[in-house]
Amino acid sequence: MASLALSSIKEYMLRQVGAFDSFTTNGTGGAAGIWLVCSTLEYGDDALRRSWVETTSGSTKEVRKIKHNYFPSGKIEPWVDFTAQIATAVTCEIHRFNPALATFYINEAVKRMYPEFCIPVVDDTVITGNLAINGNFEYWAATTNPYLWTLATATATEETTTVLFGDSSMKMGTAAGTCYLSSNDYPSLLSLENSILAADTFQCHVNTAAASNARIFIYTITQAGTAATTNSDNHTGGGKWEKLSVDSAVTIPDDLAEIRFGVQTQTTDDAYFDNAYIKGTNYEYLLPPDVTDVITVFQAEDWDEHQPVRGNPIKATLVNKSGVEYLHIPNYLAGKKIQICGRGKFAALSARTDTLNPISPTWETLIKKAALVELLRAQANSLSSMTAAEARTTADKLDQEVNYERYLNAVDVEAYHIPNRGVVESWSE
Repeated sequence: MASLALSSIKEYMLRQVGAFDSFTTNGTGGAAGIWLVCSTLEYGDDALRRSWVETTSGSTKEVRKIKHNYFPSGKIEPWVDFTAQIATAVTCEIHRFNPALATFYINEAVKRMYPEFCIPVVDDTVITGNLAINGNFEYWAATTNPYLWTLATATATEETTTVLFGDSSMKMGTAAGTCYLSSNDYPSLLSLENSILAADTFQCHVNTAAASNARIFIYTITQAGTAATTNSDNHTGGGKWEKLSVDSAVTIPDDLAEIRFGVQTQTTDDAYFDNAYIKGTNYEYLLPPDVTDVITVFQAEDWDEHQPVRGNPIKATLVNKSGVEYLHIPNYLAGKKIQICGRGKFAALSARTDTLNPISPTWETLIKKAALVELLRAQANSLSSMTAAEARTTADKLDQEVNYERYLNAVDVEAYHIPNRGVVESWSE
């Protein structure tokens, strides 16, 4: 099982029909990008006419259709000049077809076969009863903004190395900076009005090297404008994960206007926050961003267990609200981790380095050949760089191989399925 880059898929499929070559420039191209040069190219005059050249390194990475090529100088002139002079030692590829078309049909093949080829994804960042939505900072509205959380006099980034749970934590390094979840953005927090939050209601795991640098807090403000803040103890430093809690009971006023649960840094030293937990009553949870095609949902152990033991499958409903997906999990013991078994999300390949999720060798070959079949069929027209008859004949031959491999792969597919022992329903509103 290995990740598969778009550039590798494209090269494989095009080499099957002699529609790909690669080279490295060995001289400086013409001024203003009017031509590039590789004197070792063994193509006669205008043999590459109507083909495409793509520069894959250097400062000018572009695709151009070839107008002329010359032997033995190795000059290649594009119909449209490159935007800058092409230097020596630049890697290039020659394509018989427009590389953008190859990318398009690769994505079409992947979409048709998705998600069968994906290996399972298991996520355990959802906690039952947790009012701290996105408390594991897995969702980011932008690279500097955790979804539904608000930054105040602070900057934050998604951290993928110093992480305790899931795939991400939040990194902050701003003196007197705060990030908080507010009832203004998540109205379910208003259900806490006119109640007393016991000690340890709000907890979060924190990591920082500097003592007295990081803490968490609960803030309330009434309709009359009376504000109150209750803080946790500070992190002791040392670069280790500590579970901080607001240890004092907090009385929530009956005229609550807003409540915030937040984290705070005191200095510019880096601090990391993960696994925020607000004890409460909650039934809807953000579907983790790395999961789609949910298969089974299990109840596991306590919310702060790092490697929870999987329990029994439970019933969950997948809810789509205005394009955001939630899991509705009613009537289960609060404070427990939920393990969600599914498959990874499909994302169209675009950049050369974009990769598919790890897939089996059989599916890898199937995707490559299926994409090539569709690309060849699209070439059966007057604008193609090959004759219609040649395109159809080659496509039909490859199509038989694709269908044959699909049959052989039936057993291989089952090896990556998770038994659907739980119940997952879906609806939208």
